[in-house]
Amino acid sequence: MNNVKKHVAILLTLVMVLTLFATPVFTQTKTPAQKLETLGILVGAGQGVTPGYLAGSATRITSAILFLKLRGLISNAEAWTGTVNFADQNQALSNYARTMMGYLKNNPALGFIGYQNNFSPNAVISAQEYYKVLLTALGYFQDTDYTWAQVISFAASKGLTQIASKGQLTINDFAIATVEALDTEIKGTGMTLLEKLIIDGVVDVDDAQEAGWNILPELGMQSVTQTSGNKIQVAFTIPVNTSSAIVRLKQGVVYYYTTVAWNTAKNVATLTTAMNPIPAGTYTVEVTGLETAMSANVTTSLPIAASVEITTPMLYDGSTTIAFAVKNQFGEAMAVPGTSLFATAYKTAAGQGGTVGNVALAGQSDSTFTYNAANTVTGDVMQITLVYGSLAPASKTFTIQTDPSATAIAFGNVSPLTGKSNIFVNDVGLEIPYTLYDQYGVQTKLPIHTPNLDGASNQETIGQILFISSDNSVVNPDTFAVNSAGKLTFTAGGTAGTAKITALWKASIVGEITITVTGNPTATTTVITAPTGLIAGGDTAFNIPIAIIDQFGNPVSAITGSTGTITATASSGTVTVNSATTLRYTPATTVSATTTVTIDIYNGATKIGTGTFQVQPNAVATVITSVNFTTLFQAGASLTVPRNAINVIDQYGRTYTGGAVAVYDGAAGSFTVSAPATINAVSIGSDVMNIQVGGTTNFYSVTVGCIADSDITNYSLTPSKTTIYASTNPDYHASLTLTGKAGTNNVVLRTDSSLTYTSGNFSVAKITANKVEGVAAGTTTISAFIGATPIASTTIIVSTAVPVAQSITFSGYMIAHGGNLASILVINDQYGVNIAASGNYAVASSNTAIINSSGVVTNTTGSNQVVSVTVVKDALVSATVNITVTPGT
Repeated sequence: MNNVKKHVAILLTLVMVLTLFATPVFTQTKTPAQKLETLGILVGAGQGVTPGYLAGSATRITSAILFLKLRGLISNAEAWTGTVNFADQNQALSNYARTMMGYLKNNPALGFIGYQNNFSPNAVISAQEYYKVLLTALGYFQDTDYTWAQVISFAASKGLTQIASKGQLTINDFAIATVEALDTEIKGTGMTLLEKLIIDGVVDVDDAQEAGWNILPELGMQSVTQTSGNKIQVAFTIPVNTSSAIVRLKQGVVYYYTTVAWNTAKNVATLTTAMNPIPAGTYTVEVTGLETAMSANVTTSLPIAASVEITTPMLYDGSTTIAFAVKNQFGEAMAVPGTSLFATAYKTAAGQGGTVGNVALAGQSDSTFTYNAANTVTGDVMQITLVYGSLAPASKTFTIQTDPSATAIAFGNVSPLTGKSNIFVNDVGLEIPYTLYDQYGVQTKLPIHTPNLDGASNQETIGQILFISSDNSVVNPDTFAVNSAGKLTFTAGGTAGTAKITALWKASIVGEITITVTGNPTATTTVITAPTGLIAGGDTAFNIPIAIIDQFGNPVSAITGSTGTITATASSGTVTVNSATTLRYTPATTVSATTTVTIDIYNGATKIGTGTFQVQPNAVATVITSVNFTTLFQAGASLTVPRNAINVIDQYGRTYTGGAVAVYDGAAGSFTVSAPATINAVSIGSDVMNIQVGGTTNFYSVTVGCIADSDITNYSLTPSKTTIYASTNPDYHASLTLTGKAGTNNVVLRTDSSLTYTSGNFSVAKITANKVEGVAAGTTTISAFIGATPIASTTIIVSTAVPVAQSITFSGYMIAHGGNLASILVINDQYGVNIAASGNYAVASSNTAIINSSGVVTNTTGSNQVVSVTVVKDALVSATVNITVTPGT
């Protein structure tokens, strides 16, 4: 018995490897008999698998039945109807036992071959007899691998020893030997019998786990088979990461184009080749992208005719066609020349008024042939025989039946439309699931039907079924329709309520269904999520999450429409409803004391939600924490300190962006200050600048220095764009920035009248107002000179490609009535230029605020509204955005 984890490699006939780990873990709580009971092999008698049952004798027929269960063959044995059997079959105590004996006689490879054509069903089986059967299951055969006399010793060489001394076995001995064999390797495979039974689907892996075995399958290719003329199926031992797996088909070094479809369990991949059929030959299925690469060979064959069958299930009075199919070895119907198939029809018995004899067949195609319906009557018995080549003939006998008609209908539940919780008034396209039967119990479907096709009011006849309603204002059968697939749909009425739909056939009720229609949902509740961060007067607008709920507890997705018109008010500041999930709140410009803000949400005039939060007094500059501007100057240079170079926090510890910059000269020397914030380098040396922003009470001191020209070690020239459009439009020109450095430090350069820029190729680009203007397609070098000395250069590419839109964004989400969308629209082309302008784009808008094709906003209501806007420019479509339209002035 193997008590350690084993790596097993199974060599399949298709030259592929399956790896499986199986560790028998014999728990203290499960005996071999209990293990087989868990697997469903032992079921006991009377009170189950009791000690008394286990102590009973294991007769040959009992052992055989239990072994058939173990091998997953019991259903096959029970269904066996052959006549071959052992000579002593009548010694069996039941017909069931005799059937089992016959099946074993017909399948000697299972190991129960008896002696001199006798099975001895009631004799107690011996260890030698049962070990011989188990060795057969493990792939070892008598007179090939061992002789009868060597059974016990040969079994011991394979690890089967626990019942070797038993002359006659009990049921418990049977269980011990069986579990022993389950943990023994099958000849030439490297896997145990249990592993094989799990792979074959005979033993459920969960049952094996519960029984005490630890089954840990590893990913491997279990089988590769051709399942169609152009399909290869690959089965894996466990589910595969299909997002990573790459499954390809190749022959030699040539890969073939295939589509790969996975089953829902993700353990079977089907490769469909573009060639149909795929040429016969040997191919390789290659799997990569996983932790371990795998491959396996498969030999394909061309489709050939394998069987012929008559596919028509029944013939009726009005029948004229009999269908047949010639199928290939994969079970697929093949198109074959009609002339290659010979068919006959003969009436062997006659119905009332009919006659016996041949029935002429005509109109033969590759899948049907026809006959004259006038030659048959109800009750005729007609035999059809088909012969195709050397295949076994197909024959089928029909009794001509009365034409079918729908006689019964069973209804399923009507579901709301997708995304809705209920069936609402005026809903269109609601489906009534149904199953329709004819008088023979055969499922059929309703014929194609359009609403009120029968012309009768408040009822509808579809095929043989008449539909009526208990309340036509709730559900009116006049709206019933059936498509080509037999799907039955209707439109809900304009009245809420319940209606019973009754289906009648020849005035008899054959089906009923009750349908409840609910009034339109309306927004009834709004949940406002209070802001979590600090808010102060004068802060920028921000979004507040909300959830609008209807009376059925479902979220409302629109702020205007059938569910109502949603608006909002704020006790301080302003608020607009951005969407069904957000409010846009703007704090008051000035707040002098902590203020509680109340926001109320309305559906029309009805309040459906409220929320409160606090707004603090306006933020003021409190402390400068750092500065970020160049502090090294060339003599004669000046710098106006920008506000964004000064980092300030307010009284709440937040970044403060307001206030103006003021700079004061802290020490007389090399610098002067021009109010309010311009630093001027006068002479070589250093100085201290004191910086103040807004209402800060402290100064931030910065030391600045002025250096000689000779201390500037290098210059660099940077264009605002490296690729420009050849145009006289200044928007497409590149501005030039000259930067100087002293070592690694940037230097503020003076405005030098001797500084000039030149183009290396004026036919490609020229200098206009110290900017680079594109002239023609090409590349040129732009150089900076001080006097006649070149100090830096850069490369500019000029393109003549016509500007087209590359991205569409909005600089804001609010516009006044009468305004133009171009004021907040940004359409950047490939050169980074905003090409948005009045009337040069197509625009679509929704709700009552309208934006026309020129971008002009009109609003007929005089109140804030949210309009959904989509902009199209140069075939580029932006994401749809919500724009708040204000009344304007």
